[in-house]
Amino acid sequence: MNLKINEKYSSIEKHITNNLIKYSMLLIIFIIGIIVGGICFRSFNNNSENMIQLKEMIEQIINSFADEKWKLVNKYFAEDLIKIALLIITSSSMIGLPLLLVWILYNGVSLSFTINFLIYTYGITKGNFISVLLLFIPNLSMLIATSVITISSIKLIKNIIKNRKPIKIEIIRHLIICSVGAIIIMLGFFWRVFSMNFVENVLNL
Repeated sequence: MNLKINEKYSSIEKHITNNLIKYSMLLIIFIIGIIVGGICFRSFNNNSENMIQLKEMIEQIINSFADEKWKLVNKYFAEDLIKIALLIITSSSMIGLPLLLVWILYNGVSLSFTINFLIYTYGITKGNFISVLLLFIPNLSMLIATSVITISSIKLIKNIIKNRKPIKIEIIRHLIICSVGAIIIMLGFFWRVFSMNFVENVLNL
C-alpha cells in the first residue's frame, strides 16, 4: 500500500519536474493577469459613476444572499460543468491551445479585479476573508486544473504531430488527464458551497 502511494507521489514529482518550465510560464501568464486586473480596477475606480453602479449591484446580490444561496449553488455548478466541457474541447485541438492561455490570463484579471473590489467595499479584513473563501481557493483549483490540462494538450499535439504516436492512445491519455482536472475543479466547487455559510455569517456581522 505504502509502495503504491510512494510510486504515485514519485510520478507526480517527476511530471512536475519534467514540465517545470511550462508550469512556470503558465504561472507568469496568471500573474500578468492579476497585475492587469489591478490596473483595470484602479482605472475603473477613477470613474465614480461606474463604481457606484457596480457597488449597488453587488449590494443587491449580497442582501439576497441568504434567500438566493441555493440558486447561486446551481449557477456555480452549471458554470463549472460548462468550463470543464470547454476545457476538454479546446485542449483537444491545436487551435484551442492558445485559448487555454487566454483563459488563464482572463482568470487572473477577473480574480484580481473582484478581490480588489471586495476589499474596497467591505474593508481589508472582511473583504479578504470573503475573497479567500469564495474566490481565491476555487480559482486556485481552476488554475491547477487548467494548467494540468494545458500541459497535457501540449504533449498531445507534440506526440501526434512530431512523435507520430497512435492518436487513439494519446487521446485516451489526454481524456484521463482531463478527468483529473475536472475532479480538481469540482473540489473547488464543493469548497465554495461549504464556505457559503461562513461568508453569510461574516456578511451579517
